[in-house]
Amino acid sequence: MSPRRATPRISDPFGTLDSLNVLAHDCWFSWNEIGQRPFAALDPVMWDSCKHSPSGVLTGIDPAILEAKIADERFRALVSDAVDARRSYYETASWYEQTYAAETPGMRIAYFSSEFAIHESMQQYAGGLGVLAGDHLKSASDLGIPLVGVGLLYRQG
Repeated sequence: MSPRRATPRISDPFGTLDSLNVLAHDCWFSWNEIGQRPFAALDPVMWDSCKHSPSGVLTGIDPAILEAKIADERFRALVSDAVDARRSYYETASWYEQTYAAETPGMRIAYFSSEFAIHESMQQYAGGLGVLAGDHLKSASDLGIPLVGVGLLYRQG
């Protein structure tokens, strides 16, 4: 199953919608506030009503509003700042890469948990265990540790 992409038919000579889709479909936004700013700026009311879900904003926003925002240089600067921060996050050598990657090429660590609290817009956790597991995943990402979360997600709860 592939994620839904927001592809309204709008004029976008700057490629801003593509950048927004990349940001929206990467969990990096969930613990990096700079990645959330463009979506909050698109429609603050919708941003709050969809529990701060970037993909929720992109799929629900009026195409005319989106097109007007994309034409706004200040909004494009917000998107550019977020894209630059994300790029820097992924391109900067992490602690793990600098310390252990040469000794453990191709290593992956599986973290099994029944729930992961990654972000409020991805509600698939019930309490403390999920919050702890989500924090472990986010911290491992920041350190560059090759950790993969494996859990269960039921369609009907």
